[in-house]
Amino acid sequence: MNKSTSLTSRYNLDFGLILTVLALVITGIVFIYSAGSHSKVDTYQQHYFKQILFLIPGVLLFGFFLFFNYQKLSVYWIIFYGTSLFLLIYVILPFKPPLIFPKEINNAKSWISIGNWFSFQPSEMSKLFIIFVLARFIDKSSKNIHHFPTLMISLALPLPILALIMIQPDPGTALVYIPITLVMLLLGGTRISHLLAIVFVGIISLTFTLYPLYHIKTSQELLKQNQASKISQLNFYYSAAFSKEDINELNKTKIVSLNVLGSKRKKLEKRNQTLLREKTKKMKNVLAFFTLKIAALCFGAVVLMFLLYKLFKVKVFYYSSMVWLVLAIGISWSILGQMYLKPYHVSRLTTVVDLDANRHGAGYNQWQSIVAIGSGGILGHGLGKGPQTTLNYVPEIETDFIFAVIGEEWGYLGSLAILFLYSLLIYRGLMIAYQSKDYFGTLLAAGITTMFFSHIFVNLGMSVGILPVMGIPLPFLSAGGSSLITNLIAVALLINISHRRYVH
Repeated sequence: MNKSTSLTSRYNLDFGLILTVLALVITGIVFIYSAGSHSKVDTYQQHYFKQILFLIPGVLLFGFFLFFNYQKLSVYWIIFYGTSLFLLIYVILPFKPPLIFPKEINNAKSWISIGNWFSFQPSEMSKLFIIFVLARFIDKSSKNIHHFPTLMISLALPLPILALIMIQPDPGTALVYIPITLVMLLLGGTRISHLLAIVFVGIISLTFTLYPLYHIKTSQELLKQNQASKISQLNFYYSAAFSKEDINELNKTKIVSLNVLGSKRKKLEKRNQTLLREKTKKMKNVLAFFTLKIAALCFGAVVLMFLLYKLFKVKVFYYSSMVWLVLAIGISWSILGQMYLKPYHVSRLTTVVDLDANRHGAGYNQWQSIVAIGSGGILGHGLGKGPQTTLNYVPEIETDFIFAVIGEEWGYLGSLAILFLYSLLIYRGLMIAYQSKDYFGTLLAAGITTMFFSHIFVNLGMSVGILPVMGIPLPFLSAGGSSLITNLIAVALLINISHRRYVH
């Protein structure tokens, strides 16, 4: 390649994508500032100030990954994978090491804090790491990806990451890994029947996780309403966790606490709450053990059907073993959700079904978000003038519900402008994946684009009340340094893949 060709190819960058992301980043900082402009917090503690600070390392890493050959990065997949596992294990440590320690925010141990100055969320960066790992594995195993053993290995790669994120617990972040994995497997040549089996595993796992947890949540509400005697009527594991003495004690404590005042009442209520936590934990253990026995029976059926297939060579036995295997894996995976998901996670899911009835309870955040977006009308109230946002009616406004600020202050037209920018981002990602000169680049671009689409779809869905609240940030707009840096690196990789088409 001559000197002039090299000079020309160096500047074959996707400036349309760069300008799109620049517009989103600037818009994000403006609205994060607007959302917190009426806060009394010091400037250096404001979300917009932190966002600008995180933009500095984000831009530096953007520049590095923009020009470093992405194909050479695949060599370091084991380092990416090992780093993800180490950091995700570190955040769930039961103790606090000095200086660098796990940090719990909103009941989730998802952050690592360095002193009191800096914290980051490893699960955000792990998305990119797992995209790299999957792209590399599928690229190297493309000829055998339609074989069942190869498929199992490709599914086994993200499973430890998913499990560690569920333990935090952060089911919203874990959810994003699922479409990423499915899309990359589909592009890799996985059979549709295998992908459908994976989807059914997810449905079974979700059912066996949410249905019993919903009843546990119901039992907690009955206890709070002084109706503990009704718990034994719900299901067998409630009566297994609560003896008659426990129920009598809970009822007695509740009645007595209503007739006393001061410190004695607080002491009784604290005792009641402690007993409730202990029994809820016991309910979960009983439930998990029962689920484990069902899973064991399903695995036994798998072995039996497979042995019958080997003996008689009848295809029906083989297909039966596959059906039982799907059931067994789905039920087994649900145990993790049963143990680590909280009742409020279930509340978020059930709230969406009837948001109007839950507007003062679990659906308060979403209801206020809908009111804020609706009040914006066509043109909005103007920057910093939204009544819902300035009066702090919308919780988590700089992070989860940043779109509510945009809808209220910029109105329908402003919201359309944001959707247009996101459409450009997704379109360019798809085109880069399609036009990539190598298979690894196609898989990498497809995984990154799916990550962006999942975040955008879920966050907008929960902002307008059609999806449950999952704590997933809106790319480039929501406050969050880990998310911003990860997204900037992801865009740099997309531009890198596009740029390498012109380098021979």
